[in-house]
Amino acid sequence: MRTRLEPAAGVAVGQPATLVVDVFTDQFFTSGIELPALNVPGAVIRLSDDRPPHISDTIRGANWVGIEHKYTITPIVAADLALPAFEISARIGPQRQSLTATTKPLDLHVVAPPGAEGAFVTHDLALQQTTDADLSALKVGDAFMRTIAATARGTPAMFIPDVVLGNTAGLMAYPQAPVLADSAPGTPVVGHRTFAVNYVVQQPGDFVLPAIDVRWWDLDTHKTVDARIPAVRIHAIAAPAAPLAFALPTEQPVAAAPRKTSWRKGLRYTGVGSAVVIGLWWLAQRWRRWFRDTAYAFAPTSSAATPFRVSCIQAVAVCAAARKLRCRPRAVPMAG
Repeated sequence: MRTRLEPAAGVAVGQPATLVVDVFTDQFFTSGIELPALNVPGAVIRLSDDRPPHISDTIRGANWVGIEHKYTITPIVAADLALPAFEISARIGPQRQSLTATTKPLDLHVVAPPGAEGAFVTHDLALQQTTDADLSALKVGDAFMRTIAATARGTPAMFIPDVVLGNTAGLMAYPQAPVLADSAPGTPVVGHRTFAVNYVVQQPGDFVLPAIDVRWWDLDTHKTVDARIPAVRIHAIAAPAAPLAFALPTEQPVAAAPRKTSWRKGLRYTGVGSAVVIGLWWLAQRWRRWFRDTAYAFAPTSSAATPFRVSCIQAVAVCAAARKLRCRPRAVPMAG
């Protein structure tokens, strides 16, 4: 088995190259040769649909017969492409013996076409810019995101060049890692690469995120195209003062409404108060009369002494004498 690239010196972006695979046997093939589909980033590779020709060659003095297959390789980036080794299967001889062989890896040198040096080469490039906030009404401390999406027809996402968004004084930038996505296998190659940067406003004022210029080479028109992402203008004001932890009342306290008392309740209170006053007056009279009678009973003996007072005095004298004699006093008949 032999493999080779044509042309061997390399090609320019968009210029097709051919990978030739020759398979030989010293007997004869009893079935078709099985070749895999190849997938190499940066190139579109297709196995030729043409009927493979039969070939022959003299190898080590013997005549060998073979079949030639071709892959068409169309580079879509200006970079060296590594073509990996792959296996080939076939059946040969009267016993239909199955044999497998492995190719050698090859490198395809790809350069930019004349006039496209330093440019990104593709069939079509679309750029789209978005922001996620109203950039005319920002305050210090607010955050927003600037996003740029690049879509290249005919180029995988990994070959789309980075977009440098840069820094702007007064804004703190936090760039994110690019997000890559490619079209589904079996469909035309389309790459998507998304760039995003988060910004935080550090001070009030007017700011400008600079425009971005991308130069690329159109493989269809063979001309250089300058794409431009417009600048972004921002206006930010100072952040409002922080609110107090508590707020004082702004309205004067409302005076309490006068209490309403019904005439029935007033009459009830008047009656209770009168009863209390009358009761206290009656008790005062009773106390006064008792105090007067008691004082009169223990007053010194006089001609006006009543029999009750005389009896009381006599009883007191008898009790005192009995205490002195430590004897039990006998009952003393009361006078009169």
